[in-house]
Amino acid sequence: GKVTFVDHWCGEILAAYERRGWLDDLCVIFWSDHGEMSGDHGRVFKRTFHESALRVPLILRWPGRIPSGTVCDAMVETIDVGPTLLDALGLEQLQMSLGQSLGHLFAEPVAHHRAEVLSEIFYGGSRNTMVKTERHKYVMDQHGMGYMLYDMQRDPDEQHNLIGDPEHRDTENEMRDSLLRRLTASAFVMDSVNL
Repeated sequence: GKVTFVDHWCGEILAAYERRGWLDDLCVIFWSDHGEMSGDHGRVFKRTFHESALRVPLILRWPGRIPSGTVCDAMVETIDVGPTLLDALGLEQLQMSLGQSLGHLFAEPVAHHRAEVLSEIFYGGSRNTMVKTERHKYVMDQHGMGYMLYDMQRDPDEQHNLIGDPEHRDTENEMRDSLLRRLTASAFVMDSVNL
């Protein structure tokens, strides 16, 4: 029902642009802030870093700039949308932005974009964070304790949590360090920008 509702109203909006003759030069970006678990891992709601809640649609349509039917598997973050729009308009990037324009992926969808992606959940006074690379996913609670580590190549369904497994201690430490670096860099940027 939700998908049908969204599809209908997106269609109505695009039809309105088409009636005005604006559709041929219209940049459309469609994305979501979270997915839904729908029973995966015995969960119904979001607020988890499992793939069903984490992976969201990011669809861009821009005639003449993005070839129709282009598929891109690059790791991106929703914070990349703002810089992409600024880049497309030829405007200067914001100094405090942590996002990266996706513009280079329009012509070369197999190009590298990010080595890792960051995600955060803040709920009920608790802030949990996640970093994911092409191979691994690591999640840490607000006290700095890791509670999820998955090898996404060997275990794409996330059935075997490797946290605390002595055989994966080095990977756990590397992922934790990577996450802490990202968090430190984001705090530095936000604290150092003169708003």
